[in-house]
Amino acid sequence: MIQLSFLTDFTSSWWLWWILPFFVALLCGWWIWDKSKEHAIKLAALEADLESANLKVKRTDKELADAKATIRGLKSDVETCGQRKQVLQSKVFDLQGQVDRMNDPDAFVLGNSNSTTADEKVEAIKTESKYSKLATTNLQIIEGIGPKMEAVLNENQVTTWKELAAKSDKELRAILAGYGDKYKIIDPTFWQPQANMAAHGLFDKLIEFQREVGSSTGEVNTASKLEKLSIKLGIIKKWKKNDLKIVEGIGPKIEKLLKEAGLDSWKKLSKASLEDIRVVLDGGGAKFKIADPTTWPQQSRLAYEGKFDELEALQEVLKGGRPA
Repeated sequence: MIQLSFLTDFTSSWWLWWILPFFVALLCGWWIWDKSKEHAIKLAALEADLESANLKVKRTDKELADAKATIRGLKSDVETCGQRKQVLQSKVFDLQGQVDRMNDPDAFVLGNSNSTTADEKVEAIKTESKYSKLATTNLQIIEGIGPKMEAVLNENQVTTWKELAAKSDKELRAILAGYGDKYKIIDPTFWQPQANMAAHGLFDKLIEFQREVGSSTGEVNTASKLEKLSIKLGIIKKWKKNDLKIVEGIGPKIEKLLKEAGLDSWKKLSKASLEDIRVVLDGGGAKFKIADPTTWPQQSRLAYEGKFDELEALQEVLKGGRPA
């Protein structure tokens, strides 16, 4: 009876076995839907973050583009200031020439003059100058003029410094315009004042001017074009830093002797006493005792301070390092 009752109960509740999977599937579906909803919310948040990041990137790109534009503008301003500085420097040289002429009417500095006395003075300056080896037809001493540009000027009857100095900026640009676009962009603004200085024998002023032009373009403490050419031609001696042979009266053997004694730089030699130097020379033997170091500290000081023009002027009146 008991077994039959169980079978009867089971048979009468068979539908429970069919509805149970339905509820299980319903629960699984609800769980999956809930999880997918959660993931959808996270995905939406990530998409919002991505969009926000993209907006930040766009803003950053715009700020970067603005910054680059600002930098370009500042560079342009710097170039403009450099050009204005060069123009003002040229005017300063011209004004200095006018002042010199007012102080000495017979002097021929910058500018044009028909004075015979002035021409004679210019020729005297050029003849006595160490730059007298330079040919007046060498236009390449001018900053901005190379072999090709010199050939172009020669073709247009500009063959000397004086002829170049007589040309205006407008005339030079007209010459350049006849040789194509690559010559049109060349700026000849400072050729005339440089040629003027060279034509009048003012080579030190020309070197100073070229150095100033170089510094305005970022080439700080570099030799001017005239200096570089003069070094090649042997007009100017090129010395390495602390080369004691720059001192009139010091040769390779004495330099070696001094350096072995610790006087191995211009600064040290400039501060050494004559007694100390003579002790070093005496220690080298009798052949060194005849050397006269009287002016060596002075010459070394000028070299150390970079006053090479003054050093050269001093050496012109020395004989073997001795006062004349």
